[in-house]
Amino acid sequence: MNSEEYFSKPFFEREKKKYNRKFLRQYIPNKTSFLNASEKEKLLNASKDLEINTHYYTENRRGLENLLIDLSYASSKLE
Repeated sequence: MNSEEYFSKPFFEREKKKYNRKFLRQYIPNKTSFLNASEKEKLLNASKDLEINTHYYTENRRGLENLLIDLSYASSKLE
C-alpha cells in the first residue's frame, strides 16, 4: 500500500504503524532524506498545482486572533 492509499482512508480504518527507530536514528539532518526520489518528485508536483487563496488565510487569522482575545479575557476573569 502506498502513502496515497494509506492516507485516503479514515484514520480509524488505517493499519496501526510503529516507529522504525533504526530508520530514525540513521537520519542525518541536511544530509539524508526520509523521502525517496519519486516521493520528492510527487511532493514537488503536488505543490505546484496548489492555488493559495489569501482570503482563507486572513479569515483564519482573524478567527485565531479573536480566540486568543477571548481566552486572555476569560483567563484574567478567572484570576
